[in-house]
Amino acid sequence: MKFWWVNQKQTHKEEVTGGFMWSPKQNVNGARNQFYENMQLVKPGDVIFSYYHGFIQNIGISISNHESKSKPESFGRKGENWNQEGWYVKVLYQPLKEKISLEENLDTLSEHIPDKYAPFNSDGKVLERYLCSVPAQMGEILIKSNNLSYDLIFLSSRIAKIYG
Repeated sequence: MKFWWVNQKQTHKEEVTGGFMWSPKQNVNGARNQFYENMQLVKPGDVIFSYYHGFIQNIGISISNHESKSKPESFGRKGENWNQEGWYVKVLYQPLKEKISLEENLDTLSEHIPDKYAPFNSDGKVLERYLCSVPAQMGEILIKSNNLSYDLIFLSSRIAKIYG
């Protein structure tokens, strides 16, 4: 199991309610983008921290490997400059009872910020990156310090009932 931080600034409503993550396969100019390529590394059972509007607002568990898929019609005009073909991963999301503030957790998280491809910097500024791998220690801190174990158990039981 890995931990992932997804920045869903523009498309959080569509992705969370639709139960997925979607990204283009590359930048508009055709250049490689590590944060899009990370979609290919997500495996079933991985934990997803869904961040938008300044907070982690949902926790999710991936329930599929990646697949190639066209940009969701539900995005409408959002991401008009994105390529139409992208990576898609199914995710079962659970809204958090209390949103997680990066600012309030920065002291405990800052020592675990990856040197490369981090979702935020040591000042707590969230970087413009779609999907970032989160070190295990950081994921465990978020889960323990914010009492998310129950949410993960609940999600796991829902997955077992659906796919059991």
